[in-house]
Amino acid sequence: MRLSPVIAGARVVVAGVASARPAWLPAPRARRLDPLAALICAAVGDLATDLPADSAVAVGSAWGCVASTLRLVDGMASFGDVGASPTAFTTSVHHHSAGSLGELLGLHGPVATLCCGGTSGLAALRWALGQLAAGRTTTALVVAADLANPWTARTVAALSACPFAIGGGATALLLRCSGPGRACGLDVGEAGAWCDAGGQSPAEERALARSGGPTRRVAAAVHGNWWPTAALAAVPWQDPAPWRVRERGDGLLLEAWIGGDGPDQG
Repeated sequence: MRLSPVIAGARVVVAGVASARPAWLPAPRARRLDPLAALICAAVGDLATDLPADSAVAVGSAWGCVASTLRLVDGMASFGDVGASPTAFTTSVHHHSAGSLGELLGLHGPVATLCCGGTSGLAALRWALGQLAAGRTTTALVVAADLANPWTARTVAALSACPFAIGGGATALLLRCSGPGRACGLDVGEAGAWCDAGGQSPAEERALARSGGPTRRVAAAVHGNWWPTAALAAVPWQDPAPWRVRERGDGLLLEAWIGGDGPDQG
């Protein structure tokens, strides 16, 4: 009997850190992607090897493809509606990243983009676990990603007084119904170690620090910058110990449990 879905693979890419273009992403297509979508493809990398065609794709992002949105708006402001870039229009929708990823990989399973502020990453994980539990697929790619630009960085700093440098990154997870890997779930399992993205404001940072367990790992400190969906990027995936992951946003708190490395969980 299957005990739990498992994370069969995990990859983290931080914006500004060089990463190879995946072999399945043609260079001409890469040039037309929104920067967030390109970052997501880099994070998925070789996790996409030999995926079943009915695999699900879930992308969680607080900011979405804001770079393309700004490019579109700037073009309209400068040249009128007729001056709007068709490429920027196409890539400005939040679903561009998830849709492009599924298309590039030849997948036709369920696809969703969840934009829930600071809880977007675990919201995407929750959705994917639901697809597995419902039997709609046996495999899912989950990506939590955000990418800052000058406008985003200024806005976040002005509205929240974020105590960390504002940047971007992506965490990609490969989920399967069973097999070797790390068990995962929502609000279940035991773990003395906690991780999160880091507080978006000094007050939130103090609250997170007080509410953590004996061991707390902060993504903003590990990677040198902060982005809303960085909590999963704080998990030390090479560490076989179990971890809890916490995301906060708009007064909401989501938690997930990542089990320790183990043999076949199914």
